[in-house]
Amino acid sequence: MVAIAAFGYAGRLRRVMHRLKYTGASRVAGPLAACAAPALHRLMNISGEATLVPVPVGEARRRRRGYNQAALIARALARQCGVGVAEPLARSRETRAQHRLDRAARSRNLRGAFAAHRPVPKDVILVDDILTTGATLDACAEVLLAAGARSVYGFAIAREV
Repeated sequence: MVAIAAFGYAGRLRRVMHRLKYTGASRVAGPLAACAAPALHRLMNISGEATLVPVPVGEARRRRRGYNQAALIARALARQCGVGVAEPLARSRETRAQHRLDRAARSRNLRGAFAAHRPVPKDVILVDDILTTGATLDACAEVLLAAGARSVYGFAIAREV
């Protein structure tokens, strides 16, 4: 799967992403999406027009945060880029936080963690906040392809550097 991120996860952006994810600063999703939209357009030159699909968070995390940050970003990107957004994915079980796990542990942690609800868009760009190893995007892509998606690409605001 081809996956790109708009920015490196460092400095001021790292602090802003942390606020979005952990301190309820949902208002930063729109400005982040506006800054990242040119990178999404570059990906869409490869993917063609595709539906944005946010990576789902577990219900406990969504309740604690009050939102799914990937969904906020995906909706803002959709408005910026004039594309559709759909949410055919759900967490089928809670998982451990990924940030301290290595690639193999991340893959094990995510095994069986996602399920797709029909209809699944034919062409998808998965949207997440931070791309580290790609394990989350890979796990989501596997489920979407098994449910009938033709192509799946990945996009994140930031990539761990």
